Amino acid sequence: MAKKKTLSDIIGRRQQRAFKATRAAAVLDEAARTVEMALTSDEPIFHGFAYIILDHSPKSINLERFQGGAPLLENHDWDRRLGRLRDPKTDGHVLRATARFSQRPYADEIFREVVDDLKAGDTPGTSAMVNIAE
Repeated sequence: MAKKKTLSDIIGRRQQRAFKATRAAAVLDEAARTVEMALTSDEPIFHGFAYIILDHSPKSINLERFQGGAPLLENHDWDRRLGRLRDPKTDGHVLRATARFSQRPYADEIFREVVDDLKAGDTPGTSAMVNIAE
């Protein structure tokens, strides 16, 4: 198991994240138009001016307001609402939710892309190596 990075391990150093995407058959339900997805993790991310590490422990994450669902947006854009996020859960390291795509034409177009990517063995919206700092 890899040693957990601390701030002193990452400050001032070029960072890269490598990950292997895995999925189970239950992740995609075409008939219900749902996909389970990871929303956030506790991996360090450089956000332009600082490294951010999100704490996903039960004492630090409150999912109460999320229980009733949340909007599924493209790039945080309220004009590009794709559906709803439901059933949030965390394992202490990753926040996941089930996305249900609406049947509106644009949302359907994005859902079809997601389905095609998953069937091809890809993970939508990710790459195998992400450079997070220069």
